[in-house]
Amino acid sequence: MSLATPQEKLMMVFGHVFAAITGASLPVFSYLMGNVFDSFGPATSRDEQLKTVKEITIIFVFIGIGVWIFSYIYWYLLLSFSLRVSQRIKR
Repeated sequence: MSLATPQEKLMMVFGHVFAAITGASLPVFSYLMGNVFDSFGPATSRDEQLKTVKEITIIFVFIGIGVWIFSYIYWYLLLSFSLRVSQRIKR
C-alpha cells in the first residue's frame, strides 16, 4: 500500500465495496429461490403460483443485471489498481 497513490487507494476501496455487493447478491438469490419453492404449496392456486413466479423472475433479471454491472466495475477497479502498482514497482 505504500506504493499506491491516494487515487489508487480509493480505487481499491471502491473495488472491494463493489465486490462485497456482488457477493451479497448470492444469498439474495437463495432467498428468492426459496420463495419460488414456497409458492408451489398445496394451498395456493395455479394463478397465484404463476403470478409469484413471474414477479420473482423479474426480480432475478434485475438482480442479475446489477451483479453483472457491479462485478464488471469491481473487476475493472481492482485490475487497474494492480496494474498501476505493479508497473510502479517494476520501475
